[in-house]
Amino acid sequence: MVSDVAELPQSRMARLRLLSWPFRLLLCAALAACLGALALGELAVRSAVSNEDFPNPVLAELSLLALSLLAIVLLVLLTRLAIDKVTMEKTIASRSAELVELWSHLQDNTEREKADLARNLHDELGGLLTAARMDLSWLQSAAAGQDPTVLARLQQLADELTEAMDVKRRVVENLRPALLDHFGLPTAMQNYFEEMCQKAGLILTATLPDDSPEISDELSIALFRVGQESLTNIVRHARARHVHLELGVDGDFLTLVIADDGVGINLETNALQLSHGIRGMRHRIESLGGTFDLRGGRGTGTSIRIRSPRQRSKAPAS
Repeated sequence: MVSDVAELPQSRMARLRLLSWPFRLLLCAALAACLGALALGELAVRSAVSNEDFPNPVLAELSLLALSLLAIVLLVLLTRLAIDKVTMEKTIASRSAELVELWSHLQDNTEREKADLARNLHDELGGLLTAARMDLSWLQSAAAGQDPTVLARLQQLADELTEAMDVKRRVVENLRPALLDHFGLPTAMQNYFEEMCQKAGLILTATLPDDSPEISDELSIALFRVGQESLTNIVRHARARHVHLELGVDGDFLTLVIADDGVGINLETNALQLSHGIRGMRHRIESLGGTFDLRGGRGTGTSIRIRSPRQRSKAPAS
């Protein structure tokens, strides 16, 4: 506490040093005008109290001039502050738009790198594991009727290879869902939600379009990632029994609704506002020109409603 108080004057001086020289001169002129007006006012009050004439008419003119100068300086200061405020707001808006664009660019690069890594794992590692599994099958056939210990070790190796192939499949699916590329967003989301809800013991209600809508690749992977993050939060924190998934097409827009009947959340808590997962989902959708609406309350469950153009558009600068 003492150190904070000691640093306060230094921080004020640091903020003062950020002002430009013309602005400092205006502050000095305003201070001088204030001091001059106060001095002349004090002199006039003393003369009035002592019933004496004002010492010099020139002083009266100087007092009026000082007050006029004070008014002018204050007007200039207020105008300068207004101009600086507008300039600062424009600068903040410009920087915010640049940060959103940079975040979107980094997100796109991350998804491309994930897709490349998934492709390499599927093609190269998957090919090696498949070849190893075929060779092992040949060894098992050749060793038929041999030492039971050898056969048991070969079977153990076969089980380990099968587990390794399953791990590879899960890693590839997490990096880039194959169903998303081959069958579209509705099928990929339905398959993912059904699999995860079955593992977690949740009852899923899904309303999805019969045909896969034509949407941009960026929006497709963004909505799928939002679905992954949302369902992970439901499984970990919501203590829900039912999950509702709805995906619909409204003209040139796509809507996504994910809701649960869990314990709900308090939208006013700082922990929620600082949640990186929720921030990430919101920025991901808003960077594509969409809207992200999170609703919930204690005991009423939580719902996420997203509305986004089917083709990518720039996020509005704000």
